[in-house]
Amino acid sequence: MASLKKMSDSNLSELQRKTLQQFRDGIDEIDKQLIRLFDERAALVFKVGEWKKLNSFEVHDPNREKQILEKIARSPRHYLKDHEIQSLFMRMIEFYRNTEKIRTLINHAKNSAVLSEKSVFGFLGFGLIGASVALALRDAYPQAKFLIHDPLLETDKFEEWNRTHAHSAFQVVNRQQLDHTHVLFLAAPIDINQKQGEELAAKNQLTLNLGSYQTEIKNVVGFHPLAGKETSGYEVAQADLFHGKIICTTSATPLSPENQKTVECLAHSLGAELVTTSHQEHNEVLAYSSHLVQLLSLAFGNALAKQNFDKHTALIPNMAQQLLRLTGSDAKMWEPILIKNRAFISKALQDLQANLKDIQIILDEPSSENQSSAWQKLFQKSHKIYQSIYLKKGKTP
Repeated sequence: MASLKKMSDSNLSELQRKTLQQFRDGIDEIDKQLIRLFDERAALVFKVGEWKKLNSFEVHDPNREKQILEKIARSPRHYLKDHEIQSLFMRMIEFYRNTEKIRTLINHAKNSAVLSEKSVFGFLGFGLIGASVALALRDAYPQAKFLIHDPLLETDKFEEWNRTHAHSAFQVVNRQQLDHTHVLFLAAPIDINQKQGEELAAKNQLTLNLGSYQTEIKNVVGFHPLAGKETSGYEVAQADLFHGKIICTTSATPLSPENQKTVECLAHSLGAELVTTSHQEHNEVLAYSSHLVQLLSLAFGNALAKQNFDKHTALIPNMAQQLLRLTGSDAKMWEPILIKNRAFISKALQDLQANLKDIQIILDEPSSENQSSAWQKLFQKSHKIYQSIYLKKGKTP
């Protein structure tokens, strides 16, 4: 098969350029119409949602979605097959449904008046998570004040990003200027949060620890967003990073009613739901559900590195690539988490090794009949956990 050429003006004839431009102009014109229609559809979808809530009906209506897909399949068209147009519309329906749910959370938070345009938010550290929180809160409260203290920020580079992504809403300040905020977020590395957290908490109305490892810091509330990316730094922050996700809060002592309302409002302002647990439960669950998966990614990547698969990368499916994606995470960010939470992570690794040993025993079983039965039990047990997790999250496996 001949290699394909990269497209550029230098390897196009005048006729080719004109033809290609006509196609592109046609696509651009259709895109303009789609944007207007998507926007009009959103307005009607959100109005229907509001009407259902006012009249005490469930917002999600599977029968209505089924009717839409059936109508779509009957609609005349030339190029897209039934399953293709249905798949496209199903994704659009899911997008509107999720967007409506997230907007409801954000609007409820804004209407609660717990936080306002006069709120002052402070950030100790400003990496991916801290910056994503700041961008989301700026969208919800555009006139609020945002104070950033991070000695590692390169001023010129940050200010350029600040102008482009936040309309210069974020102000870099010294450490003392983080005192007396309405909400202060500890978004620095674990050791810095622990060293400065108690002192900062004594001078601010509410101090929240965004870390993925939670430990008791006097008057500090754990506020861990269960979301992230394989890349780090404020440059890749997203205002919608937490949309539809979970914020896990932890606290050594019960929160005051006022602080509880503020914590709930903050989670909803980020487009996220709130779950509360203890520091220990948080760290133990995360050891299995997050930290172990990160280590699996590293182990899988190193196992592949020892093989000569350069000519067969097409045989590595998307699910394997998704696991490998985590190897792009920042080692400097992960190292303190793995050290601090090593007791629970070690237990998770031991459990994994025991299960891998069981699998090895099945592989080595000489009796094919016993082997088949063992595989069935293994798959059934694992799938039962999968179903349980989805059902508890209100989803259909």
